[in-house]
Amino acid sequence: MKKLINLMGILQVVVMACASQPLRQAQDRPNVIFVIFDDLGSRLACYGNPHTITPNFDSFAESGVRFDNMFCQQSICSASRASFLTGVRPNVTGVDFPYTKWFVKNFLPKHPAFTRYFFENGYAVKTYGKIHHGPTLDGQVMMHEDFSEPWVDGNKPRYALAENRRLEKNRAIKTKGKIRTDLPSAFECADVGDFDYMDGDIARQVIEDLGRFKELDKPFFLGVGFWLPHIPYNAPKKYWDLYDPDQIECFDCTDYPEGSYKWSHAGNRTQRKDGSWELRGGTAAQAGKKYSNPPNNRIEGEYAKKLLQGYYASVSYCDALFGKIIDEVKRLGLWEDTVVVVASDHGYHLGEHNCWTKWNLCEFDTQVPFIMRVPGRKSLGEPCDKLVEMVDLFPTFCDLAGLEKPDYLEGASFLPLFDDAKQLWKKAAFSNYQRNFHMKDGVLEGSAMRTEDYRYIEWRKKSDNTLVGTELYDRKKDPFEMKNVARSLEYRETLKQHATMMEQGWKQCLPPGVVNHSSNAQGDESQYGYE
Repeated sequence: MKKLINLMGILQVVVMACASQPLRQAQDRPNVIFVIFDDLGSRLACYGNPHTITPNFDSFAESGVRFDNMFCQQSICSASRASFLTGVRPNVTGVDFPYTKWFVKNFLPKHPAFTRYFFENGYAVKTYGKIHHGPTLDGQVMMHEDFSEPWVDGNKPRYALAENRRLEKNRAIKTKGKIRTDLPSAFECADVGDFDYMDGDIARQVIEDLGRFKELDKPFFLGVGFWLPHIPYNAPKKYWDLYDPDQIECFDCTDYPEGSYKWSHAGNRTQRKDGSWELRGGTAAQAGKKYSNPPNNRIEGEYAKKLLQGYYASVSYCDALFGKIIDEVKRLGLWEDTVVVVASDHGYHLGEHNCWTKWNLCEFDTQVPFIMRVPGRKSLGEPCDKLVEMVDLFPTFCDLAGLEKPDYLEGASFLPLFDDAKQLWKKAAFSNYQRNFHMKDGVLEGSAMRTEDYRYIEWRKKSDNTLVGTELYDRKKDPFEMKNVARSLEYRETLKQHATMMEQGWKQCLPPGVVNHSSNAQGDESQYGYE
């Protein structure tokens, strides 16, 4: 009896002690490995793509939670990363493309990226490769931040073949209004090893560092940024050999959506004079940013097949590098103590809607592949179809580590979905995009809202907020968004409902019981020269 009383007394002391401590003790906080790819669309086998060979992503999805409706807030590298890293939306960061001096000098110090926030709250933090996006408009590079250890990039070249490496040096040479013909290829197939490209060397360094971080007396946060599968589609030959270009087909939706506007896909339509923005040689203004032109400046036929083969080869290469990191996590016994996230900064077009790359408000560009494993949670192995946003990542990380969430965050933690992936959640996800070219009436700003069954888009003049166009896509009947039904009488009430939701904004679409009290000012966009 005395033993029982003593045991009860000890338990009471333990409970009281725990109640007086922060939500999570430092030694109990999970490690975090955040892996972000660039331009990785939802074309993984685990997302239903019949072409892609991605065994490591697929296996990881079976052990974690695959989010089928994760959306970025702007489908361009710099704007998306500025948003999800700081936990606020693009209109608050003021970032379009690329980073601005105001964002780097004024905004980031007061609204740190979650990597810095974790560093300031006791984590050992190191970042690799492409986490931030740079350089800024004024040429000031903001590609990285140093934390517990300095940021590192891959020490191997982006190109392996000597000719492409020679041509790559020509990017710094400006021409006088002429189309460039002396630039490297948009893809490369070289018979080299996995660690012989830049991304491979990033993976190698992560693998080498993991053992050292394991031995620390504090949890670690590793931000791993891969450059691929962003163009150039460079991958070792063995990954190219996985794909027969004659067997790879684009989705059956290569025409422009019926009823869409001329500006809906401006900037990346493939049949412009110089082809898609990132796939053309460019002139003096674009020196250092592009690749050799497609034949006849058109992306079609054998060249399009080669691009598809190169993209898929790059994706399989990314899959292999991710698998090597996961294998090392498991070998070191870190698997049950480490939260692992794999994601992209935005989606991607591969000829759908007659577009390549990104800069769009449709599903192909705004939907993000996102898989996350939180050890010990009930929903592991289950896909989740709830609407979530990349801006939700910061508060989710905070909840995982027991850190106080900054009051300016504009996302909602989706950690509850790991215990019940089918509960009621957000009513809508929001994205936006600027159109600051080809517009006689000045800059247009597009705002997209994805609900369970529809995608609704508004285009407004940035100068006076005048509505100049709307788009509505019925995703149940039209999953590839091939017909704008905004002017159809059949959808009049649906259009009205979505217009009201858009006007009310994202705060009215949060999960049940979740309230956001942020009151952030508009970001400074003046450096872009918008009018």
